[in-house]
Amino acid sequence: MSPAAELERSAANINPDEIREDSIGARVVLGAVPTHLGLQTKALMKKVVRISRAHFDPQRADEVVALLQESRAVIWPKQEQLPGYIDGVLGIDRQNGSMLWITFWDTVEHANGLGSLPEMMESNARFKAGGLKFDPIISHDII
Repeated sequence: MSPAAELERSAANINPDEIREDSIGARVVLGAVPTHLGLQTKALMKKVVRISRAHFDPQRADEVVALLQESRAVIWPKQEQLPGYIDGVLGIDRQNGSMLWITFWDTVEHANGLGSLPEMMESNARFKAGGLKFDPIISHDII
């Protein structure tokens, strides 16, 4: 069975009562472990990781989460359409005032394309106005 067919079959078996929303609005399955054949195959495709990290005042965590949710709703569909996009995650450490936007790509050139999206540039301006201070974006080959 192909990885896509296997993933579709598994998705059909998810109990809707096990689906929750995380702190930034992503839908997650309780107890899910990324060992599914489809996820393993997707992981093997990852060749480049692009990491954007920002810091903020932990007391403003709720504001930052709102900004991230708004931006993700606009940017995520656009980044998924970019050439070479494979996967991505968004994380936040409320206690220490840090966020990560991590994406996986087939080449460094494709990874660098994310920064040129007009929606990303607009969101970055809102992030900075909201008090986020960005580290330089890094892209690394996965070994």
